[in-house]
Amino acid sequence: MEYYIERLNHELKNILKFWQNYAIRNEQIASEVSNNGTARFNTPLGSVYLARLLYGTSAACRHFGNTNFQPIADLAYRTLTTRLSNPSGGYHWAVDEKRNIIHDAVNYSFAQAFVVYGMSEYFALTSDSDVKKTFFIKSIS
Repeated sequence: MEYYIERLNHELKNILKFWQNYAIRNEQIASEVSNNGTARFNTPLGSVYLARLLYGTSAACRHFGNTNFQPIADLAYRTLTTRLSNPSGGYHWAVDEKRNIIHDAVNYSFAQAFVVYGMSEYFALTSDSDVKKTFFIKSIS
């Protein structure tokens, strides 16, 4: 069993290093990354994508007991709250490279649910009261 746990932890670190190496450039998160590492920064950036990145990197930091991947979580949090936050509450489905809002009324609740997961895990990692205020105040306003 220990062998499998080691292998899973090794693979998790490899996946996170892939994102660290290919998905971030100049404090910007790629909106698409192919399996060969080709990153695109000029396609729509979605709240579900960012929330998953926020959740995954925050959970990994807590799982491994270190902050090696926290810069990714921090950037995902900043990007989500600055580019996709809806002043009327909640988070937009996506934005394009010019920051035009892309709506998806059918999947709006789906996006909000993923943001809840991501923000909750990020708060568990950081215990930052601003995270709690930013998320809960803007989400239920």
